[in-house]
Amino acid sequence: MKPAREIAYYRRLIISGLALAVITIAGFVIGMDLQKSCRTLLVMNTNISRIQTDASFHLMNYARTGDVRDLQKFRSTASPLIDLARAMNEVESEESNNESITNAFVQVGLTNGQATRINRLSNYSRVIPFPDRDITSWDYAMTYHYRLFDLSRRLLRDHVHGNMTGLHATGYMRELQELNQQIMLENEIMEAGLVRYIERIGRVTSILIGITLLVGFGFIGYVAFHVEKCWIRHERFLYKSRDRYRDMFEQAGIGILQLTTEGQILRANESIVHILGYDSSDELKEEITNFFRKFVDPERKEEFKTLLEENESVSNFMFRVSQKSEKQIWILCNARSVKDESGTVLYYEASMQDYTLYRQTNQELHYLTGILRGMAASIYQLLRTPDFNDAIKKMMKTIGQAGAFDRVHIYRSYGGGESRTFDLKYEWVKYDTLHILNTKATRNMNWDEWMPETVQELEGGRVLDIMPADHEGAMQKWMKQNKSRVLLAAPIIVDKRLWGVLCFDNCSNADPWPDESKQVIRSLSGALGYYIQKVRMQESLVESKNLHQALLANIREVVFQADQQGNLCYVSPAWDQITHCDSSDCIGKSIYEFMHPDDREKAREDFEQLLESGQKNFRREYRLKCRGGQDRWLEWNVMLLDQSREGTPQFYGTMYDLTERKASEEAMLQNNQRLEALIESSPMMMSVVGTDGYVTLWNRSAETTYGWKRDEVLGQPAPDVPDDQQDDYMEMLDRVLSGEVVRGLELERRRRDGSRLYVQMFASPLYGSNGKVDQVITFAQDVSEAKISREAIRKSLKEKNVLLSEIHHRVKNNMAVISGLLSLKAQEQKDPAIAELLRENENRIRSMSMIHEKLYQTDTYAEIEFGGYLRDLAEHINNQYEDLDVSTEIEAEDVYLEISQAVPCGLLANEIVTNCYKHAFPENRAGKVKITLADKAGKCELIIRDDGVGLPEELLAGRPDQSFGLNLIRGLSKQVKGELEMRNENGLFVKVVFPLV
Repeated sequence: MKPAREIAYYRRLIISGLALAVITIAGFVIGMDLQKSCRTLLVMNTNISRIQTDASFHLMNYARTGDVRDLQKFRSTASPLIDLARAMNEVESEESNNESITNAFVQVGLTNGQATRINRLSNYSRVIPFPDRDITSWDYAMTYHYRLFDLSRRLLRDHVHGNMTGLHATGYMRELQELNQQIMLENEIMEAGLVRYIERIGRVTSILIGITLLVGFGFIGYVAFHVEKCWIRHERFLYKSRDRYRDMFEQAGIGILQLTTEGQILRANESIVHILGYDSSDELKEEITNFFRKFVDPERKEEFKTLLEENESVSNFMFRVSQKSEKQIWILCNARSVKDESGTVLYYEASMQDYTLYRQTNQELHYLTGILRGMAASIYQLLRTPDFNDAIKKMMKTIGQAGAFDRVHIYRSYGGGESRTFDLKYEWVKYDTLHILNTKATRNMNWDEWMPETVQELEGGRVLDIMPADHEGAMQKWMKQNKSRVLLAAPIIVDKRLWGVLCFDNCSNADPWPDESKQVIRSLSGALGYYIQKVRMQESLVESKNLHQALLANIREVVFQADQQGNLCYVSPAWDQITHCDSSDCIGKSIYEFMHPDDREKAREDFEQLLESGQKNFRREYRLKCRGGQDRWLEWNVMLLDQSREGTPQFYGTMYDLTERKASEEAMLQNNQRLEALIESSPMMMSVVGTDGYVTLWNRSAETTYGWKRDEVLGQPAPDVPDDQQDDYMEMLDRVLSGEVVRGLELERRRRDGSRLYVQMFASPLYGSNGKVDQVITFAQDVSEAKISREAIRKSLKEKNVLLSEIHHRVKNNMAVISGLLSLKAQEQKDPAIAELLRENENRIRSMSMIHEKLYQTDTYAEIEFGGYLRDLAEHINNQYEDLDVSTEIEAEDVYLEISQAVPCGLLANEIVTNCYKHAFPENRAGKVKITLADKAGKCELIIRDDGVGLPEELLAGRPDQSFGLNLIRGLSKQVKGELEMRNENGLFVKVVFPLV
C-alpha cells in the first residue's frame, strides 16, 4: 500500500476507532454521571424529608402552644423548601435560570457540585425521561411545601385574631399529620423509582464497559506503532503545561506562595505581593526572610505549622498578618506540603486571599444584631415603666449597653426659629469619667447658629455623624471638651416638630457608624417620639378631664341630666348659685317641681314631644323657682340621647340664666325709645347710611330742611347729594367705613326744590355685632348764613392785609430816604466826629427799616423771624466797616418777635455790634464777633460777644455821662422788659434775656 494510501487508511482507521471510543466512553461517562446524579437526588430527597420533619415539628408545636418563637423556627426551617418549590415552578414556566435553582439546591444542604449535577439531571430527563409516577410524586412533594406554608398562615391568623381554640388546634395537627403521611408515601414511591432507575443505568453501563473493552483490545494492535508519536506529543504537551502553569501562577487572582519549612519565600506571584503591600516579588523575598514572623498572633502561627505537619494540608485557615505599612489584615489560606518520593517535605505551597472586608462585614452584622436586640429591649422598657423619666433613663441604659456606646444623652429643644435652644435633659455613660455636667455649657445651646445645615437635616428626619473636624467655633470646642470624637445624632420628632436629639458618643475612636446601625437608631428615635407623643396624649386626657370638671364647677350655666320621666340624675354646681338649693338634694326629684307653675305644663309637653317626635334638641325659656320666692328666667337647651348607661333615652341639657339679660333688654328698649325721641327732636339733620349707600334713618329735621319725607328716602341713595359731588360723597363714606371719624366738613347740599345750601357735617362709623363697621351716621347743620358772613369777613381781612403791607412798605421807603440823606450829609462833613455820628444814626434808622422790610414780606404782618434779621443786619454792618479784618458768626434758632419787640431789639443788636466793630479791635487788629439767639422756655436769649479788648470797668459800672451808646443799650433792654448782663470775658460779653409776647 502506498504511503499516501496507508496514511489515509490509518488515518481513517484511527478516526473511526477514536470516534467509536469517544461514543462508547461518552455513553459510559453519561451513564455514570446519571447514576451519581440520581444518588445525589436521593441525598437531596433525604435532606428535604429531614427539613420537612423539623418544620412540621415546629409548626405542630406552634399549633399546640401558640408560641411565636416556634412559628419563627418553622419559617426559618421551611424557608429553603419554599425557595426550592418556587424555583422548580419557575423552571416549569421557563422563567428561571440555573443560578436561582442552584441557590435553592444549596439551601437544602447540597454543595455547588451536587447542585450542578442535579441541574444536569433535568437536562438528561428531556432525552431519557423518568417514569410518570416518579415525576408525579416529585410534583406532589413540591406542592406540599406550599400547602404547609399556607397552613402556617392560617395558624398565625387564628392566633392573632384570638380564634384558636383547642378544637382548632387539634384539627390543624390532624391536617398536618395527614400531609406528612401523604408526603412520606410519595417520597417512598419516588425513592423506589430512583433505585430501579439506578439499577437500569448500571446494567447499561456494564454493557458499555464490555463494548469498550472489545473495541479497545482490537484497536490497540492497530495503533501501537503510533505510541512513539504519542509520547512525543505528550512531551510537548508537558512543556506547554509547564508554561501555562507558570502563567497561571503569575496571573492568578489569589495570592500564591511557595515557602521552605523555615518560612523562606521561594516563589511569590503578583497577587500576594499586592496583598502584603510590597512593590515587587524581589522586594518581598529580600525583606521577609521568615514569612511566619508576619503572623500577628503567635498561637495561630504554631497551629498553622502543626496542621501542615500532621495533616499535610490546611483548608480555610484564617489568621492576621502585618503588611509592609504595619497595617494588620486578615488572610484566608489553603496550604499543602509538597514532598519527594521519600516523604521528605520539599516546600509548602499556599494560596491566600485578603479576608479583611468579609470579616469586618461579619463583625458589623454581629454588632447590628446586638443593636437590634437592644432596641427591642429598650422599647420594652419604655412600655413597661410607668414613670416617664425612669422609662427614658432605662431605655438609654439598655441601648447603650447593647450597642457598646460610650455615652448616650438626649438634648431637649426649646423655642423655635432663631430663639431655639438645646439643653441636656438625660444622660447615660459607660464610665463615670465621661459625665457631661449639666452646667451653663449644656444649657441654652444655639445649634441653629453653630451648625444650621445639620439642624435642618435633623428636622428632616435624618440620622447624622457629627465630627469635630466638620465644624468650627463653638460646636468644635464643645465636642472636644466633652471628649466626643464621633457624635451620632438622631432626631426625636413629636407632632411633626423636632422635640429633641438622641445622641450616641464614640469617645474611643473616630470611626463612623455603619448605615445599618443608623437605620436602627432612627427606628429607636422614632419609637421614642411616638412614646413621648403617647405620654403627652395621656397627660392631655387627664388635663382635659380635670378641665372638664373645673369647667363644670365654674361656668355660670347649669348642666343637667334627667331620665325620660324628667327625674334629675345630675346637676352641675351652678345649680346651687342660681336656685340657692343644694344640688345633692335635687337628685332623683322631678325637674318640673322646680319650674314656675305657669311653665310646667308647657315644659312637660315640650319634653314629651322631644321624646316622641324623634327630634334631637329644642331651645325654650322657662322660669325656675328659687329659694326665697324669687323667680329667674332660664334659657333651656335640651338634647335627647337615644342610648345611655341604663339603656334608655335620657335628656341632657344646659340652663342659662336670662334674668339679668331680660332686665337689660327692657332697659335697652327704654333707652331706644329715648334715643329715638332725641333723634327726632334734634335740630341737626341726622341720617344713617349702610355699606351699600342706602339710607336707613332720616330724622324730622332732615325732612324739614331738605324737603324729602322719610318714606321717600328710606331704602334709597341719599337724595341731598348733588350730582357733581357724588364722587366726594362716596370717598367720604369709604373713609368712615374704614373706621375714620370725619369732623367739621363743609359741603354743599341741595333741597327738593333744587336750591342749594351749605352744611357742616360730622360722620362717624357704627359697628355691628361682629365688630366691623356696617353703617355710617351723619350729623349736618345748616351753615349757609355763617358761610356768607365768613366770606364777607375774609374779604375785609384781605383788604386790611393789603393796606398793612402798603403801610410797612411806605415806612420802609421813608426810612430808606432818611438813611440816604444822612449818608449824603455824612459825606459832606469834613469833621470826622460829625461824619461818624451821622453814620451811626444812619445805621440805627437802617436797622428799623430792615424790620419793616421783613414785616411786609410776611403773610401775617405781625411778627418776623429774628434770626434771619440778625444775619442781614450783621452783613450790612460788615459792609459798612469792610476795611476792618473782623468776621461775624451767627447761631440763631427760629425765634419770632412782634414789631413792639423787634424794633427795640433790632436797635439794641445794631448798637452792640457797631460798638464791637468800632472799639473792640484797635490798630486794625483781626477779630471775631459771635451772635447767639435762642428760645429758652418762652424767653428770648440774645448773646453778643467778641474777642477784642473789652470795655473799661467804669463804663461797665453804668455811669450815664460816659457813653451815649451804653445808655441807649440799657434803655432799649428796659423797653423790652429784659435783663441785661455786660462783662469782660476774653473780650466783651453782652447777654439780654426778655419774655416773648
